[in-house]
Amino acid sequence: DLARWLVTNQPISLAINAPRPLGFKLGQELFEKTAQVVYTVGSTNDPKAPPALTCQARPQEAEVFGEFPPRKSLDLYTKYPVVVPSSTPAYDSSYQAEYLKSLTSADLEGAGGDLDEARAAIDAVQDGAVRGYCVELMNYLSNATETNPKRGFGSDRTAIWGLQRPPLLDGCLTSIRCDTNVSYDDLLPVFLPFYATNARDQVELSVDSNDQGLLAALKGIEADKSVAIKIEHSDEHAKRMVDVASHYYNVINVSAGGLNEFPMAGQFISLYFPLGHIKSTMVDDEDFIDHFKKSAKWLRVR
Repeated sequence: DLARWLVTNQPISLAINAPRPLGFKLGQELFEKTAQVVYTVGSTNDPKAPPALTCQARPQEAEVFGEFPPRKSLDLYTKYPVVVPSSTPAYDSSYQAEYLKSLTSADLEGAGGDLDEARAAIDAVQDGAVRGYCVELMNYLSNATETNPKRGFGSDRTAIWGLQRPPLLDGCLTSIRCDTNVSYDDLLPVFLPFYATNARDQVELSVDSNDQGLLAALKGIEADKSVAIKIEHSDEHAKRMVDVASHYYNVINVSAGGLNEFPMAGQFISLYFPLGHIKSTMVDDEDFIDHFKKSAKWLRVR
């Protein structure tokens, strides 16, 4: 259907035009089931909300814009998705290991009962720099989603923007593959943003049957109680990813040895999670705000 086509081909933007309030219902369904960067909702029956005839954005008014290849093939085309506005130097910047080693789970920001799960997961990391990087990722997520979505400040239309979950499309998961010799430290920076947010039920771990150390570590933090873990060899996983390709939004292969560097948190998160904005063509459209801010698509820390 249309949503699966949009996920597979990943055009940058989508315009939805329909009579109000039907346009809100249609717009929400497409917004939640896809991962475009720019969504524009217009009407065909209200002169105050003219049809959306273009799919452009005004970054200067907090209409976040970006260019994302299809998620499964992102690393074939770019190191990180380009997001506007963003800090250009951030794309070639990284954290110093010495700084990261100074951080512990005591430096986690934010509140919530389930933050204890994130803390336990981070405390199980052996390498100090990796542990500190996971703290940075969690603090970034807590800060970025404390108010999510955020409201833009356009002069003649109404936008909200923020980090989002992967598409809420039936059977559309992210598979994280761990071959033999992938350690818990290698996995956690990629796994934690899913495990600690409302995207937890959208991720699946595929672990080699010979990687008993990783399986034991995941059991130690009780991840096996809330996340699907498939124990299989690499050829079995590869075949499954072909046979049921449409059921997977993304396939992430974790490298043994972990990260070669520690990129800025915003760039790292953009590798795995959608972001951008959705807007109404009507100025000060409070009905639009009230409807779309409640969407389950917006990313939240558990």
